[in-house]
Amino acid sequence: MDRVGDADFISVVFHLDEAIGLQPPERFAALDGAVGATRRHRRLDGRRRLVDALRLRSQRTQDNLLAALEAGRVDGHVRKVRRLWMLNAVGCEARKSFLNTIIRDVVAMERIADDGVRLDLPRRVAGGTTSSPDEEEISWSVEKIGAETLSSKGVEGVGAVVAVIDLGFDIYHPDLEDRIWTNLGEDADGDGAITSADQDGVDTDGNGYVDDLAGWNFENQNSIITGTSLHGTGVAGIVAGTGAGGTRTGVAPGAQLMLLRVSSAVTDYATQQQVWEAMQYAADKKADIVNLSVHWRDDFDPDLPAWREAVDLLTEAEILCVAIAGNDADFIFAPPDSITTPGRVPNALTVGATDHLDALWLETGSTTIGSNTGPVTWQSIPGYMDYPYPPGLMKPDVVAPGVGVTTTYKPNPPEIRYRPVSGTSYAVPHVSGLAALLLQKDIDLGPFELRYLIEESAVDLPATGLFAGPDVNFGWGRVDAAAAFALLPIDPTPYDLSITPTGAEWTTIDIWVDNDDDGIEDIPIATSVNHLYARVRNRGGQVVGNVQLVFYYADVATTGIGGFDPNGDGDPKDGNFIPIGSYTIPLLGPAGSKHAEAIGLVNWEIPLPTSDHWCVGVAALVDQPNEPAEVDVSNNNAFRNFFEMLVMTSQNLEFWLAPPPGGENQPFDLVIRRPNIPAEALLFLRVDEALVPAFEEAAIEVPGEKHALSRDGSRGFTLFPIEGEVVRFKRILAPNGEPMPVSLSVRVPPEVRLPPDPRVVLSVHDADDRPAGGLTVNLVRGSSRQRGGPYHPIKRH
Repeated sequence: MDRVGDADFISVVFHLDEAIGLQPPERFAALDGAVGATRRHRRLDGRRRLVDALRLRSQRTQDNLLAALEAGRVDGHVRKVRRLWMLNAVGCEARKSFLNTIIRDVVAMERIADDGVRLDLPRRVAGGTTSSPDEEEISWSVEKIGAETLSSKGVEGVGAVVAVIDLGFDIYHPDLEDRIWTNLGEDADGDGAITSADQDGVDTDGNGYVDDLAGWNFENQNSIITGTSLHGTGVAGIVAGTGAGGTRTGVAPGAQLMLLRVSSAVTDYATQQQVWEAMQYAADKKADIVNLSVHWRDDFDPDLPAWREAVDLLTEAEILCVAIAGNDADFIFAPPDSITTPGRVPNALTVGATDHLDALWLETGSTTIGSNTGPVTWQSIPGYMDYPYPPGLMKPDVVAPGVGVTTTYKPNPPEIRYRPVSGTSYAVPHVSGLAALLLQKDIDLGPFELRYLIEESAVDLPATGLFAGPDVNFGWGRVDAAAAFALLPIDPTPYDLSITPTGAEWTTIDIWVDNDDDGIEDIPIATSVNHLYARVRNRGGQVVGNVQLVFYYADVATTGIGGFDPNGDGDPKDGNFIPIGSYTIPLLGPAGSKHAEAIGLVNWEIPLPTSDHWCVGVAALVDQPNEPAEVDVSNNNAFRNFFEMLVMTSQNLEFWLAPPPGGENQPFDLVIRRPNIPAEALLFLRVDEALVPAFEEAAIEVPGEKHALSRDGSRGFTLFPIEGEVVRFKRILAPNGEPMPVSLSVRVPPEVRLPPDPRVVLSVHDADDRPAGGLTVNLVRGSSRQRGGPYHPIKRH
């Protein structure tokens, strides 16, 4: 703002306070009330209810702000006001002088979030390359993914509506003019068709857009969706180009195109609010698929939480969002920052680009361009803080042809109607078209089922030197329309989430620590951030999305696993375990599929154990409104006890020294052995000064001699040296018979070589010299893999 004058217009977005937003439970409640004779009708009714709830929320919270902006519009200080009810936000362009006033006067009155007034500067949102035109009867890319095979069987995406959010479109291109969606709500004369008579300057359907007959221009806020753009016309042509002009470019030539213009070919620039408004328009007007061949870079400071919220809301409204991976694989933005927004959103089906040989797109010249690779992370994004990196979340999800792909072209000169193009922007519409083909077969398919069919059937493209299977270059592989179609119908058996049941010692193999993410289980490291993993499976038939793995931990000595979920509803939020975090798995497929199993990860900063050992509990939760209930919820959680823990030797190993059971008020002995530990290693028992009287009557006994207890402490504790191979503290009396917190300090000079199996063994003995419990400490040297060590592992018994 410092760089512009008072009279200059600035594009901004006002985000209302999230605390008064429509939270997921409220959204699911709106969806749960849906009714209808078929699954399709119930889903559409659920979407209507969700849209109504979002609109009502915005009406409750935005009125004062909108009134102030309207007053500014009348005075010429504000233009292009956008009511973004989907995100509980308002966008506009306003003069700098007016913004200073409204920020001062309205924000305080209007429950705006602390950082809720944000610049929304126009950015270039589309990219790619073109080459000389070729003559084809059918684009090679349509054949490559097998779409022409389905077309020969009459499957061309009939009945599906694809919203293309892009630059301007040539609506008069012979391949597109018959595929453009019509808004029957604007049918002013009621003849069932959209004609010039319907362009009456009236908002017939009352949605705030006048004469939006085939879509809307969100750049100029009018109904003119035509433009000179190669990009928008080319993307639309790959979705549904019919070939009427000579070359079939469309994967789904029977689908309808809802054309939503957010920019023009002159600049290729747009603001985020223009795209968000187009997304909510698609939801309101019952699109099935949203094609997002537009993107933002993180260095342009996009509003990442709003993007994730927007994609999640469309997914909840039963709309599949297909987004690009990005085209600037120039090594400036390395993973996990390579994939662009909204492609980095977990619920977006993110697409990379390949050539006719299934090689990943990469072109070198003065600059390097190509298909961006993953993974992605949200570990530093406020409100989410998930998908920690490494390893992050795998993106892209699939790849599709996007190099030298023939598509429709704005005729200039008029005889050229097609042109080869390259970019992930042109890979995305192949996937959107494929989703439309699947919807013709089963219009009841929702976004999770569509995504499952597309990913599960993709042709695996293992990168050179890497194992087969999904990876951060190709995702699940190159899409295959015929193979996806062959997976239908999906088994309707309800889903059944399962974590391997807890066995001996409350332990499951499905919870583990792997701090270097190499697939080999590690011993947890106390007082450090650990990578805690959990695995969940679907043993049912139904596809399920957004499975949330929630992680908690507790000291089992004081809580027991019964405190994990006291009311037995499967959700441990009411328990007395301590929350660690959660991980949302975008998709689980049916039992037996490649998608039937998934792994979640959280970062766990482990405190030192204070009594017995840590127990981690993991629960698998999901909320799917209007879908069959889960088969069996009894196997949705499991536990893992960690009896061993690595602790830095520069720390004190804290533990509880307790009298033997049944002899709480009787003296007992503590025996400490240090077999195979060199004499140069310094060991001390550290006792808080307040507890030293418990040891006053004790004595230190070393084989061959007996001497009085010595004290060495002036800072609130006493250190007792452990100098012999065996040291016995005799006749310790615990105050009131309660466990006493003590600690063990180990100092091994760097030049001292440790022999095999160095360990410290502590054991408690009763008055009859019978052992009644103990603790083993195994010493190891630190390494870079163990983050700087040295450490000693604790094994608790």
